[in-house]
Amino acid sequence: MGGDYSVLGDYRKVGPLLYENKKGDRMAFAELPVGRFLAIGVSGGVFKKTNWIESPGWSLPVIAVAILVLLTGSIHLRRKVQPHHRRLAGWSLGGFLLVVIGLLAEAQWGVSLGIVAGAIVRPALWRLLLHAGAVLLVWQAIRFFRVRGAPIGRVSYAHGALIAASGSAIVVVLLAWRALGAFPPYWYW
Repeated sequence: MGGDYSVLGDYRKVGPLLYENKKGDRMAFAELPVGRFLAIGVSGGVFKKTNWIESPGWSLPVIAVAILVLLTGSIHLRRKVQPHHRRLAGWSLGGFLLVVIGLLAEAQWGVSLGIVAGAIVRPALWRLLLHAGAVLLVWQAIRFFRVRGAPIGRVSYAHGALIAASGSAIVVVLLAWRALGAFPPYWYW
């Protein structure tokens, strides 16, 4: 296994679905009912072949645009803006902040604490923050369309609708990435 164009180098078979190179680095494959997996060395992570909905090809542009639109909600935090829009912007930005904190904590300590050390409480805390942020984003989107404040202009309403839709889009991407649904730790859907 390997060859002139192999990025990882030349590997020889040492067991069923297990390969090793000259330095002793190992690579293992697994064919499971949930998909095909690849593990390299002794890393805490594995690579899984994903389907189109879990791939970053569509979700990264969606989440990038959603974040930009959501951040424009900060202009609704001024005192002159109607309370309905100010509440949408404030709670949506707060929910987004909780999501970002949860994702950063998962990226920083997810493998070292959740997998290697076997910790349960600390990973549960940041996953709770992530889920609370997602609930806030969806709740504010629903609230925006269900509860009417004072009459507003079309442009202001369209901007509020874009903020609400962006919060919901972030939650959809998190569901597709399976970042939501990993709570409590060690349980995945």
